[in-house]
Amino acid sequence: MMELKKRENFIGRKGCEESARMNKIRRIEKREEENKDVWYMYNRHLLSGNESYQETFEDLIPNKYENIRKYIEDVLKDKKGSALGLDIGGIGSTVFEEFSSNFFSQTAGVCLKDTRRKHNIDVSLDEQRHHAVIEGDIANKKTRQKIFEWTGGQKIDLVFERMGGGLELLTNDQRWVFSAIQEIYNSTSEIGIIFLQLTYSVAGITEYALIKSRKIEEWANKMKELFPSALDVAWSESDGDCFGVVIRIRKLPGAPEKLPDFRRL
Repeated sequence: MMELKKRENFIGRKGCEESARMNKIRRIEKREEENKDVWYMYNRHLLSGNESYQETFEDLIPNKYENIRKYIEDVLKDKKGSALGLDIGGIGSTVFEEFSSNFFSQTAGVCLKDTRRKHNIDVSLDEQRHHAVIEGDIANKKTRQKIFEWTGGQKIDLVFERMGGGLELLTNDQRWVFSAIQEIYNSTSEIGIIFLQLTYSVAGITEYALIKSRKIEEWANKMKELFPSALDVAWSESDGDCFGVVIRIRKLPGAPEKLPDFRRL
């Protein structure tokens, strides 16, 4: 009886959390319809400008590379012209346009709304660059089905997830977090690279943490221990006001089908 009561309380609590999350999403969509910027990192550059992807993930790039683009293009050089790239939580058109011409055969961004036209941003080059914007909530199965349909069943070679403040909209349930990471991992090719942002903090105000940094450190070390020649893993905890823990997972020959579950460390 006690276990049943606990389960009912858990389900009720999760229902309330999901309702609150959807209310936040609706408020964001309304602000976007009113032409108001919501997330300042929504469509940032790969290398240039303020809050670039280079700035977010630079601690994860091996020292021999000048920047994140050179690293990615070297690692994926055998896929040049056929690579697939995905940006989760952003429009993606700006970040992918800074890669070498025709390096990717297809790219896409996944976000709640494509707001570029409302901000008078030219979208005419999307077709020429083979870029798509998939609108929807990444936590929704229908949105993830759209991503699968976009790939045409192919595996993705590069995945960025840099949701920033959007991480506030996701559940803190670590079961869901690990399941989402595993799903991203499963979607990548045999030489795929994943860049993830797993916390978001605003110094002195509040902190939205999907996973504590110490847990990420333990998880990264466990992957290195179990798969020293099959996974290339790096992590960093930024000391800035805007970013939290970031991690890179690169598949090598013999990469495991499943990642170790950080909840069981």
